[in-house]
Order: sequence, then structure tokens, then C-alpha cells
Amino acid sequence: MKKVIFILLSTIIFSGSTKLGETKRIEPDFKSYEKISGSYYKDSNYIYYNGDIQYLIDLNSFELLNGLYSKDKNGIYIPRGQIKERKTVIYYLSRLNNIDVQTFITHESNKEINRIIYDAEDKNYYYYRGNIVNKK
Repeated sequence: MKKVIFILLSTIIFSGSTKLGETKRIEPDFKSYEKISGSYYKDSNYIYYNGDIQYLIDLNSFELLNGLYSKDKNGIYIPRGQIKERKTVIYYLSRLNNIDVQTFITHESNKEINRIIYDAEDKNYYYYRGNIVNKK
């Protein structure tokens, strides 16, 4: 079983463990490190969300759709929460399941259909903050 633990050492310097008991220091590529928007940053290797490396996000196809949703070639993502491990907060992007990536669109402001509020949709469903709220 592969266990990964991240510990925030400063704003943008991390420690990671790829094997139990093995620690390596991971630093951003400071020459290419830049802000994308809001809490999103990137360097030549990774996407960062709130200072934490997003290992599963494809750097080359990553795109912010709006303030909440983002996508890459593998799916649609939303910041879902925080994991608190020994007083360390880790921020992560969670891939949404059962979304048709090709037809997924977001809306700048909330929409309403049959008294149901939604902020995104695909060919099958309406979504609000990453959750399915109605079938089409």
C-alpha cells in the first residue's frame, strides 16, 4: 500500500513520503512558479491549490472553469475539503464522478429550473457546488 503524507513547511515548500518511513523534500520550481488565479498556482511540474501540490492533476491540460470548478484531461475537479493530520491542513482538489467532461459547462451565476438552483451542467445532470441536483 502506497501512503503519501504532505507536511507544510512554509508557504510553498513541502515534504512528501512515497514509502512508509521515507521522506523527501519537494520544492516548487521557483523560476517558473506563478499564480494562475485565486488560490491556484503552477510551476513547470505541478498545479498547486492553497499551497499544496496536486499530484493527480495533469499540468498540461489543467484549466480553471470558474472560481469553483476546474478540469484537466482526466476529469472535472472541485475543492472539497481539508484533511487534518496532526494539526496539518492539506488542501486538495477532488475529481467529480459520473460527469460528461465533453459537455460539462459552468455558469457565472446560479441558474434555476423548477425551483432547483444549479451552477453547472452536462448533457445528463444539473450540478450545484459539485453535487447532482437534478436529472435532465
